[in-house]
Amino acid sequence: MGNSAHSLHPVAGQGFNLSLRDIAALVERIGGAIEQQKNIGSLALLENYAEAQIKDQNLTIGFSHNLIELFGQQNLPVQLGRNLGLLALDLLTPVKNRFSDRAAGITGRKSLR
Repeated sequence: MGNSAHSLHPVAGQGFNLSLRDIAALVERIGGAIEQQKNIGSLALLENYAEAQIKDQNLTIGFSHNLIELFGQQNLPVQLGRNLGLLALDLLTPVKNRFSDRAAGITGRKSLR
């Protein structure tokens, strides 16, 4: 677990956020196995965890890569578009909140208890 498990560029702290979501998902699966009196070390449980996390991992890796590409561009039209996009995001509070919640991984996640 942790950033070493994902080797992401440190942009926006997404390696850390992804690691926290991975840990939460594993805790959910282990808790479910304990409640059902199943083996918490079973290959089936770990495979289920890995399959469930792959979508989040791929989305986060793609998002991080796209941020690096976007902010690495130095031509004026891209810079203007990027700045307008950031301004719009800042002015549209519900959109900004949803974006930041998703980046932090706090949307769509059930409470652990």
